[in-house]
Amino acid sequence: MRTLIDSSVWIAYFRKTIDSTILNELIANDEALTHILVEAELRAGNLSIDREDFFSALHCLNYAPMIAFDEVFQFIEGKKLFAKGVSFVDVMLIMSALTVGARIWSLDKNLVQLANELQLATLKL
Repeated sequence: MRTLIDSSVWIAYFRKTIDSTILNELIANDEALTHILVEAELRAGNLSIDREDFFSALHCLNYAPMIAFDEVFQFIEGKKLFAKGVSFVDVMLIMSALTVGARIWSLDKNLVQLANELQLATLKL
């Protein structure tokens, strides 16, 4: 199943705090999705990686779509998603995954909880 990979998973991967087997399988099977806002978070972070190689490889993945900000705002207000410990980026990722019928893989407990509340499949390890 296509899986949108949150920045928290990539960070754990770089730090070698997760087993990379599933991530490697998702990539090999062309089931790994990224998002421009995940890339933005990773680019702004302090990562001990070969940035050029990683971001070149990241660009080989399929990107989940951006959702118009107004739609995200309406979703937040309509579903009362404020004060739940998630960010605008988290809500955008959830909406993007819902739009393309993908599940989401995150190590962020609040993001996973909200995804579950919204009936979005999550990858659980």
